[in-house]
Amino acid sequence: MQLSRYPPPPPPPPSYLLEHGAFPALVNNEGDTPLDLAEDTEDIVDMLQNKIDQDMIDLKAVKGVEEMMMLEDANRLKNDPNLKPVISHGGATPLHVAAAKNYTQVVK
Repeated sequence: MQLSRYPPPPPPPPSYLLEHGAFPALVNNEGDTPLDLAEDTEDIVDMLQNKIDQDMIDLKAVKGVEEMMMLEDANRLKNDPNLKPVISHGGATPLHVAAAKNYTQVVK
């Protein structure tokens, strides 16, 4: 296989992504949204905030989706003895993840 002599193209600008349907409040595994990560770039922050406002996105609700899903899964595991928790390749259980993310309702 021959490798290209040219560097890969740069990623598209955020405006292009938003114009083509990118969700401006996508939450990464650390709980950050693009708005959190772009805090030092005023023009990008403004662009993201305008899109979030335009689409009436509730950032607090978006950030809480993972915790709600984990709570539902925990309740299913608690109530159905036939279900087994998924354990990651590294050995982390849902309890480990909930504790690491400070999801106290899930841990209880």
